[in-house]
Parts: sequence; structure tokens; C-alpha cells
Amino acid sequence: MLKNRKNRAFSLVEVLVAMVVMVATLGGVFMLFSKGSMLIAQIASNDLVIDILEEQVELIRETEFDDIITNFFPKSTFSSTGFVHMDNPLGEIVIDYPFGSSIPNDKIIRVTVTLIWDSSLGRTLSKSLVTYITKGGISS
Repeated sequence: MLKNRKNRAFSLVEVLVAMVVMVATLGGVFMLFSKGSMLIAQIASNDLVIDILEEQVELIRETEFDDIITNFFPKSTFSSTGFVHMDNPLGEIVIDYPFGSSIPNDKIIRVTVTLIWDSSLGRTLSKSLVTYITKGGISS
């Protein structure tokens, strides 16, 4: 005797298989959104760090050459309003002579501005920006 197909319902196994497929699909979508939001947060953090470093380099470039050596040589620290958005930030400025000279009256210095901070995942991260500054400016 044949059963009437109109009254047929899903079996328990079919419902469970459908639920497993649905959970796996939703889990994958959730992982994509989760990774995407983590990447967006990391990019925003890197953008903030680069802005802070560039701002500090510009402040140093606006300073007279001899004052840079007097105020920052060989190493100093700095702070920024952007630090409020970071965990344990530390800004460092290192001034040195790129050609191995230790004579303070050299006409070119290397300025390395570094920012060290803790990421939201607990890792210590750092970024540096290096520039060279000459005493008399660049001449042709």
C-alpha cells in the first residue's frame, strides 16, 4: 500500500541534517564578520600610529637644527593626544649621526621616531619612522 505524499512530514534525521548545515553556514558567516571587524580595528590602529609618528616628525623638522641636538640627542620620549586611544603607549625619539660620526657639529642627523604599544590581543607592537635632517637644508 502506498502512503499519501501530501501528508508526509520531515523525519527527525532530515531536520537534524538541515540544522547542522544551517549552523555550519551561519558559523562561517560569523567568522567572516569577526575577522573583518578585527582587520578594520587593526587598520584603524595603524592609521592612528602613522598619524602620530608623522606629526612628531613634522614637529622635529620645524625645530632649528642645533635645538634638535640640544633637546633630543641622543634619545628622548614624547607623548601625543592620540595616546588616549592606545594601551601602554611609549613614544621614543632617537637622534644619531648616520655616517658613524659622533661629532655634534655634523651637518646631517638621522631621526628615528618609534611608537610602542600593546595591541588588543596583548601583543607588544611597534612602528618607526626615519627621516634625515640637514643643518643647512638641501641645496643643489
